Amino acid sequence: MVAADATAWTTPFSGAIADGFVWGRGTLDTKNLGVIFLLALESLVKAGARFRRQVAFSAVPDEETGGKHGMRWLVEQHAAELDPEWVWDEGGGGFKDMFGPGIFFGLTVARSRFST
Repeated sequence: MVAADATAWTTPFSGAIADGFVWGRGTLDTKNLGVIFLLALESLVKAGARFRRQVAFSAVPDEETGGKHGMRWLVEQHAAELDPEWVWDEGGGGFKDMFGPGIFFGLTVARSRFST
């Protein structure tokens, strides 16, 4: 979580809905990427993709401050059980009419071995 000065906001952490928008700190963060990743995984499953390993979907917070309470904690506490071969992470995005007509979503994929 990125620190926010609550005195600079009218509704900093409420998630209030007004004028058709959700208002509050973090409402425009990359939550869309988490949904895109989930939909991509769902599409693979529905298409009958066969995986060589078990697939686990995890959505964790705290990337801006090093993941102390998010991915870093998950890896430090549970790397052996998770044993990830690859991870989808933020870094992609959606673009409309940028690469021709239509919508394009980029995904960033990294492969890494975590040590325990």
